[in-house]
Amino acid sequence: ASAWKVVLIDKDQRAVASDYSGGIHVGKLSDPASWKKLDAKLRWSRAMVATKDGRVLIGTEDGKIVALKTDDSTLAPAVDAHKSGIFNLKLSSDGTKLLSTSGEGAVKIWNVADLKVEKEIQVGTQAVWDATFAESNKSVVTVDANRRVNLYSAETGKLVMTLGLISDWGTSIVNVSDDVVAVGSLNGKVTFFDVKTRLRVTEAAGPGSGIWSLAVCDDAKHIVVGTRSKGASVIAASAWEPSLAETRQRSLEEQPPAPN
Repeated sequence: ASAWKVVLIDKDQRAVASDYSGGIHVGKLSDPASWKKLDAKLRWSRAMVATKDGRVLIGTEDGKIVALKTDDSTLAPAVDAHKSGIFNLKLSSDGTKLLSTSGEGAVKIWNVADLKVEKEIQVGTQAVWDATFAESNKSVVTVDANRRVNLYSAETGKLVMTLGLISDWGTSIVNVSDDVVAVGSLNGKVTFFDVKTRLRVTEAAGPGSGIWSLAVCDDAKHIVVGTRSKGASVIAASAWEPSLAETRQRSLEEQPPAPN
């Protein structure tokens, strides 16, 4: 079955992977023979994230979150999280909060330690494909099937503003920095937004197919773009950094109109 997600654990020596049939697999990257399929009995999962306390949180197609203990590969009882499939899970930069996005148009903010909901954001009725924290975890940025990139307050759950519209479904969002995000869409484009100035920065082309996932390399200077049918490609910082500098300079020079 198609592989949906791979999460690295144990300082990248082991990994957890999910497949389209609902399988959860654990093994060492250096030893293909070590991989074992767990008796998980879950619906398929495209959402997983590794926590700092030695768990992998798994979001399932039927709206549940299940915690896998990586030391003994045991699964905790499932938590009912959403009324429809979970599209992605994303941790805050300090690892204490979790975002879950869903097909029902809702985003929830969870306490990672006890998996209790702290805030729910109702983005709309269309699927919210992905979300991420920004501005030192004070804000949440979402991308959805309505082609919107929205900014919310993490404290109140209220909409701050729509940062911009994109030309196709937004499927993935990653933090280039604490206040710059990159959004991948089904038309194969990657669009950059500066949360600090609330402005759109620029757009870059992927390898020519709809984007399923984005990942930022450790140097924060390269983004890996994973697509439906054209493999993966890398976008270097030269694609967005000059435009970001120009955007921030333009923001400094902009002045509101004087009152009559």
